[in-house]
Amino acid sequence: MRSNTTFINANTKIEGNIVSKSELKIQGIINGDLIAKNIVIDRQAICNGKIDSEVAIISGQFDGEIKSNHVEIKSTAHINGHILKSTISVDAGAKIDAHIQSRTKKSA
Repeated sequence: MRSNTTFINANTKIEGNIVSKSELKIQGIINGDLIAKNIVIDRQAICNGKIDSEVAIISGQFDGEIKSNHVEIKSTAHINGHILKSTISVDAGAKIDAHIQSRTKKSA
């Protein structure tokens, strides 16, 4: 883990939004919106809300809306909701019940 990573431990539950200028790595439970450059939702994590990021890597459970330039959905992911992305990769075994829509990349 890099020193510029905000880490939400597996023993943590947050009710509310999180905004971070660093990478956001989640292992706990989040009920709220997530805004960060890169967001990683680990296998044991449960998140409900919205994601707004450059890169979103989902291995756990997510219910809500993802707005990201690149979305990686790992084989252990369970996603319900809406995905608005520029590019996407989905591993075999991932469970997705979502509307997936393309968008143009954000200008830096």
